[in-house]
Amino acid sequence: MCDQRRDSDLELYTSEQLIQELLSRTTFVGVVIRSENEAKGVSGHRCFRVDSSANLSYEQTLTILDGLVGQLKAAN
Repeated sequence: MCDQRRDSDLELYTSEQLIQELLSRTTFVGVVIRSENEAKGVSGHRCFRVDSSANLSYEQTLTILDGLVGQLKAAN
């Protein structure tokens, strides 16, 4: 017989838990950019947080972010 998962077997995780799980995996090499708060501030702007995997150095993280900025500028 086939093993079927029931809805009651589903585990729920917070976004923070999922991000920490991803960052802790040795197979993940990259950065996660996320909003500091769920809602926009009074000015309508959001503050963002950048986390990088443990197997990236500070310099490698900056290189990835610099490449992202270049792509965003080129798209506009």
